[in-house]
Amino acid sequence: MPNLISESSIKSSISEDHFKKLLWADANKGQIIPWMDLAKDDFRICTVVEGIYKPKDTDYTLSTKQLIDSPYADRLPKIKDDGSWTYEYFQKGQNPTERDKYAQNRGLIKCMEDNIPVIVCIQQSKKPQKVTYLIQGIGLVKHWNSDGYFNIEGVSFKTEIGEGKFTNELIDSSAFVPNYDPTTEEDGREKTFRAISIRRGQPKFRKELLEAYSYKCAITGTAFESVLEAAHITKYNGTSSNVVTNGLLLRADIHTLWDLGLVALTMDYKVIIAQSLKNTVYAELEGHRINLPKNTALWPSQDCLSHHRQIYDI
Repeated sequence: MPNLISESSIKSSISEDHFKKLLWADANKGQIIPWMDLAKDDFRICTVVEGIYKPKDTDYTLSTKQLIDSPYADRLPKIKDDGSWTYEYFQKGQNPTERDKYAQNRGLIKCMEDNIPVIVCIQQSKKPQKVTYLIQGIGLVKHWNSDGYFNIEGVSFKTEIGEGKFTNELIDSSAFVPNYDPTTEEDGREKTFRAISIRRGQPKFRKELLEAYSYKCAITGTAFESVLEAAHITKYNGTSSNVVTNGLLLRADIHTLWDLGLVALTMDYKVIIAQSLKNTVYAELEGHRINLPKNTALWPSQDCLSHHRQIYDI
């Protein structure tokens, strides 16, 4: 699992706003977020112009974002079976000898020196589709290589998060979104994505799926329990729908895609992805047969899979 760091070790070194954004990213790791929610003026995680975002009022870089069509040779995060990850991100500027010419690079060096985490965002879809980013999480800059790459190692805060819920501060959108107006479409979207990010599924249902799928994501094979969720093949309709044959054990981001109708399964249990995901990192999943329970009686219901495909026309 990712290394743990204490909140107190960094809280005194950064502003309250900076700290809250790190908390938000740690709580939302593995989630796919619309670009508009990352570039808000009152709670900005990333900036449009730069891949490395260093706010003007701090010496520290806040975030890095990787584009699908990046002009830099960024590398995708390497995720281990235990859920820990490392990431090589190319500096601003193509010439490594000019690293310190740019404030964004100096901000990353400052983060490395003082052990301040940065937020890592990976673009998942681009226009003409809805632009979205995966929140990889927060990581510590461990070192800079002379070839221009910053090496970032994933971490999480030690703050305990209860099963199926975050702390009250993280659930409360007012902690992150001042001037909250519940009547706006934007806040409605936020509530939807927050609902996705705080659920793991009913404890009994999740436990049954964990055991059935040998504690591995059915689609990706990820074996890090903390990011595995109990997904309903067809929409939750009370406790009667909490049966293993109407469920899949999925990594958090795959669960989100499933609930949005962007991922489905064929009758022979092969992955289908929506057209909007064809140019994303999820394209490589298409056509792969999922990991099925050893007990054939617990395999996903063909009727439920067919119903899911029909609802989302995928």
